[in-house]
Amino acid sequence: MGEKVEEPAKAEPPLRKTRLLDELTILCSRLWQMFDFVIRNALILDGTGVPWYKADVAIKGEKIAAVSARPLDGEGKVTVDGKGLALSPGFVDMHTHADISVFTDPFGSSLAYQGVTLVLMGNCGMSPAPVSDQVKERWMERLRERAINVTWSDFRGYMAAVEKSKFSVNVAAQVGHNAVRAHAMGHYTKKVRPSSAEMEQMRSSVEEAMRAGAFGMSSGLMYIPGFYSETEELIELCRIVAKYGGIYSTHMRGEANELLQSVEEVIRIAETSKVSAHIGHHRAECRINWGLIRHTLRMMEEANRRGANVTCDFFPYTACGVGGGIPLPRWASPLYMPKEEAVKIIKNPKNREKIKGQMKLGTRLGPEARSYEIVDSLDDIVIPVYPDHPELQGKTIVEIAKILDVDDPYELFLDMITSDRPPSMIGFNLWQEDLEMLVRSPLAMIGTDSSFIDEISRPNSHPRAYGSFPIVLGKYVREKGLISWEEAAIKLSSRPHAKLDIFDRGLIRPGFFADLILFNPDTVIDKTKYDGKASYPEGIEYVFVNGEPVISEGQHTKATPGRLLKHSAPAHEKLVG
Repeated sequence: MGEKVEEPAKAEPPLRKTRLLDELTILCSRLWQMFDFVIRNALILDGTGVPWYKADVAIKGEKIAAVSARPLDGEGKVTVDGKGLALSPGFVDMHTHADISVFTDPFGSSLAYQGVTLVLMGNCGMSPAPVSDQVKERWMERLRERAINVTWSDFRGYMAAVEKSKFSVNVAAQVGHNAVRAHAMGHYTKKVRPSSAEMEQMRSSVEEAMRAGAFGMSSGLMYIPGFYSETEELIELCRIVAKYGGIYSTHMRGEANELLQSVEEVIRIAETSKVSAHIGHHRAECRINWGLIRHTLRMMEEANRRGANVTCDFFPYTACGVGGGIPLPRWASPLYMPKEEAVKIIKNPKNREKIKGQMKLGTRLGPEARSYEIVDSLDDIVIPVYPDHPELQGKTIVEIAKILDVDDPYELFLDMITSDRPPSMIGFNLWQEDLEMLVRSPLAMIGTDSSFIDEISRPNSHPRAYGSFPIVLGKYVREKGLISWEEAAIKLSSRPHAKLDIFDRGLIRPGFFADLILFNPDTVIDKTKYDGKASYPEGIEYVFVNGEPVISEGQHTKATPGRLLKHSAPAHEKLVG
């Protein structure tokens, strides 16, 4: 046998010491990290409904990096003391008209100061696209003084324009049924049934919008031209929205005497088209209808038990905006014809007594003639903004008539709305108990029915624009105890995010986008009243959007980290799309 050959000793792997050092460095970095922001000792309202707990939260880049009930092993480039403050996921405004103000007022101050980190645009059937050349010219006139150029015609072009812009909070868009119908049939059409070609054009517009990233379609069935549309038209278009997993949000046909029938129509559309439906600024107007919210919520609950998905939003105030002569009967209202024509009708002496008589009938007037926004009495209408008489702001029309020594308050009203500088009006036509029922309901979310407003000195027509979210926290959670702080975080954040199929925001979880609000639960409250002056709320200390503070120590930073969120089609649609 040959001699046994000894194997050479195994050489130590090259750079072994370096690898060990690298592993030790990685281990140390895991134990001690550097974050962009660390919020320490905050009371966490994580959006799931679990009781709030004290913890540290770290932000790195756009995302939440860590949540720890023990002191975090790491430091932040910026450390925020959250002691005594509550940390919630960012709030969602489910009903805004920020479609154009996203360009003109990019900081969204009126909403950012409330803790809003996402707004849903394109409500009440109104969207800036699709748009005809005639309507585009009106948009351009409105925006010319702000140096905003309307470059789009279709919805994809509008989305591209938004995406190129810079703004502070996140935005999501819907396509408006009124815009779609006006583009296919004309804005002032009274035609009920579209032709096959017109219907095909509407289908194409909705499909194009959904493919461009729209979160759904809205309708405004008390405005023209949607006012003339039939339920079957809406069902057909909602089938397209449902195919893409979007929502159908609606300003219903009636919010007074027709309230129950209007909710029935929404449910029918949802159940027939299989679309996720959402009722905008839900309310029961005028005393004869107070108490109906109990029934409408029950109708939604029963539909949902059958398999539908019907929800609503509301603004937490008992007054509605009734500007522009909205309490007028429809045959004399500028909402249903060009304003010049309406002014001629109102100024005609032969018409005035008839107009006044029908206004006094209020809810007793038939549905085809009844005004868009009914009030029981001119005692219920307050003037928050009166350009010619600022000293009279905050008073009712009846009070102003007495001060100005006008015998007939209705004559004063008609003179006001046909003046060169008409005042804004709000009507106290809602019931506090209905409002509180909506606060309690898990089906109801919050919508301000406002837009982005950056100039605090600008006349303000309704406190909802500045205070809707803080009043829920301060009045209805802290003072009245109608819902818990934990339920408030769900109502204002996680539930609306889920409604929109957004599942990487709305919870305080590692890996989620850092849309966060740090507020003082002992002091948070709205401050704006009905006197035409705007005030930012108290108690909102920090607001983070995509990991960057837009509100810091109670002041707007002028940062613009907001982005246009786009809805994604369901997986099966992507495969065939």
